[in-house]
Amino acid sequence: MKVQVRLTARDFFAFAIWYYGHNPATWGLTVLAATLGSLRSIKGIAPGSLSELITVVVGVAVLTLMLWIVLVIVGTLMLIVRNRRNRECTVELMEEGIVEELPNARLQIGWEAVRPPGVTRRYIFLRGLPGTMQLIPRRAFADDATWNAWVAICRSRARG
Repeated sequence: MKVQVRLTARDFFAFAIWYYGHNPATWGLTVLAATLGSLRSIKGIAPGSLSELITVVVGVAVLTLMLWIVLVIVGTLMLIVRNRRNRECTVELMEEGIVEELPNARLQIGWEAVRPPGVTRRYIFLRGLPGTMQLIPRRAFADDATWNAWVAICRSRARG
């Protein structure tokens, strides 16, 4: 099963939102950074002052969200720059794994290295070896039956 993929900046943005939203390490570091950024406010809370505590917790939550948004924007820009020559590719599901053919390269990843896919209404996100991803938009498929077949195959074979 093979599809032709042409990626846009919107596709990279969708991947960054999905990836950073599902990455516990990213969330942990973001919350830690926001908490450390609010440390002065936390130290100033008087014992037994619930309203000040709530204000600081809300502040940490807002700062965490702001840091996450910056991370998504920077991540998207990095993906666009890194993949400026590889926006068009062919992705094929084979018995032994996934084959991605780029204009100047061919990448083959065995199913044992592919992590369970991320599936949204518009995308299949496949992650294999560190630094590799296959981002397949729904618009690359001719119909819903082909999309559903790809999703089923990816979910059943990914083992990484």
